[in-house]
Amino acid sequence: MPVREKWPAVRRTKRPCVIIAGSVTYDTIVREGACFRKIGGVSAYAGLTFRLHGIRTAAACNVAPRDRRVRNLFRQYDILVCDGPTPVTTRFVNVQTGDSRRQEAPRLADPVRLIPLLPLLKSVAHVHLGPLHPADLHPEWLAILSRVHKTVSLDVQGYVRKIRDGRVFPAVSKRLPEALRLSRFVKADSEEMAVILERFRMKIETFQDTFGIDELLVTSGRRGGTLRLASGEQIAYEACPAGRESDTTGAGDVLFAAYLARRLYRNESPDASIRHAARIAADQVAGRFIASETLLI
Repeated sequence: MPVREKWPAVRRTKRPCVIIAGSVTYDTIVREGACFRKIGGVSAYAGLTFRLHGIRTAAACNVAPRDRRVRNLFRQYDILVCDGPTPVTTRFVNVQTGDSRRQEAPRLADPVRLIPLLPLLKSVAHVHLGPLHPADLHPEWLAILSRVHKTVSLDVQGYVRKIRDGRVFPAVSKRLPEALRLSRFVKADSEEMAVILERFRMKIETFQDTFGIDELLVTSGRRGGTLRLASGEQIAYEACPAGRESDTTGAGDVLFAAYLARRLYRNESPDASIRHAARIAADQVAGRFIASETLLI
């Protein structure tokens, strides 16, 4: 299926082609008795993925002044950092067991603003929304994007969570419907999708049609996933063998960004794009795509 004419053309220039909006994090990962700390968040995983595909990228994320490690990483990969004032950088704790994980969020950065970035917004065609919780992005993001002509992609994860007393729980945010209506490309994991469909009392076909989603990617970890097109076509994909598994954190962010890199920026078919993305995600899990030591703190 070709890219629809209503999508603005995306061209590589010296200026950024895409703005990624969402917190970068300092993550503590607990897995099989091991504990380590690393940089995470959609801005990090998707940002590095876009750059490794040759796409010029800006990251809208708030980072505390003392956390220079994030800025140094983004500078190394030539990612333009657009950060506002915040006393703290977002912290997450991820306890992994197989494909499931329990999350805590002991610290949250101030909401990311868009108004200071309006000159940059005018120069890009693609905005990739990756909030990590409902208040991660200031409401002005959705209000402004509803009035401009941009290709918007959305990872729903932050809009299907609530944070209470530092713990992360499933819950559909009141901001999710507006974000969905703006977005032509949407990604959710199977658990997030189940929460959404239960909340809206819809079948997935009705959900996709109601919100006008052109391409809906539903992931299921090691089981692969399904790419659903607006035409009704479904493309099932298998997760590629990762070999030695390093860390699954961020694999979904990498998968989605790799898909968009081929689909939007090379105009490849949905099938070819998702096969490519599955291979990249497997390399990420094995520590071969974004090298494991790159993100370690």
